[in-house]
Amino acid sequence: MKKLLKIFGLLFISAFLFSCGTTEVEEADGPEQIFEFDDIIMRGTNPDPSKLGKNKLLSVTKKVSKPVYFTFTKWAKIRTTTELLDALQLNSVLTNEQKYDFMSYIFDDLPKNVDDGVVREVSLGKYFSKGKKPEERDLGIQIVVMTPGKDATVPNEKVIVFYTNVLSSNGKPLKDKGKYVSLDKNICLITGYNKKLMTSVEFIKADQNNKADTSKYSDIQKILYIQNLLMDEDITNDKKAHTMATAMMNDAKLQPSLKIFAMIFEFDYRVSIEDVAGAQKIWNEILDYSDQVPGDMTRENLETSNGDILYLLRRLTNK
Repeated sequence: MKKLLKIFGLLFISAFLFSCGTTEVEEADGPEQIFEFDDIIMRGTNPDPSKLGKNKLLSVTKKVSKPVYFTFTKWAKIRTTTELLDALQLNSVLTNEQKYDFMSYIFDDLPKNVDDGVVREVSLGKYFSKGKKPEERDLGIQIVVMTPGKDATVPNEKVIVFYTNVLSSNGKPLKDKGKYVSLDKNICLITGYNKKLMTSVEFIKADQNNKADTSKYSDIQKILYIQNLLMDEDITNDKKAHTMATAMMNDAKLQPSLKIFAMIFEFDYRVSIEDVAGAQKIWNEILDYSDQVPGDMTRENLETSNGDILYLLRRLTNK
């Protein structure tokens, strides 16, 4: 799959960037606007990439006649956004409001009825420390949409790839200069899209999860299994994750370091079913309980790594 995407994606990426680079626009500053041209639609406060300010956003999307847009569940948007933020180490850099805008620029009005290839590129201003040109200085996320073949192992309606210009070193982002090289060397997220849900290829294993015999699982294995249930492509088996997580939370003998993970996954479950009040309640309990957990599970670290999830859910549900 990766080899196919590498070859397929790069063919379209070069053409897409060329079309954007040769589009002439007038410089404009001010509130966010939509700028429409013959082949592309740009969204941002300024359509000139060289003028993109620190942590400001700009998107370039292929223009489609009579567009049909992707529909995503709120849980799909949140879990994909937070996965990207984690991988790019943006959790402590962006405010919650900026994270919401980041999610919006990625997912809003993303055309579905397009030819396979790069459909949109989202830029975040001045992510890199040494880049001089916009393509070296700003974070770029190219969103590649592909239609799986009939022989695909997992029957997804579409494959959506988030291909960044951030090179990876042992899974960590290199923040000196941006450059697109390959899916193997850059940070990327490959997801399957089906029934409004996006699932990272790492977690597409519902068939395996649903057949698992957990009766002999250790506590650590149960925690990992709960995570797999919540992150796989089958939304219906999340109830099993909820049942297991609450049972572990009520186990007086469970180690605090494992109990807090069970609590976090119960929080994720509440988010997945859009239970804002329930998510808020368990989140407060998590923060209170963190004082009993040794290590780096501090209130500050939890707020940095997971505190944005509830904010994003509230914004999406207007609650």
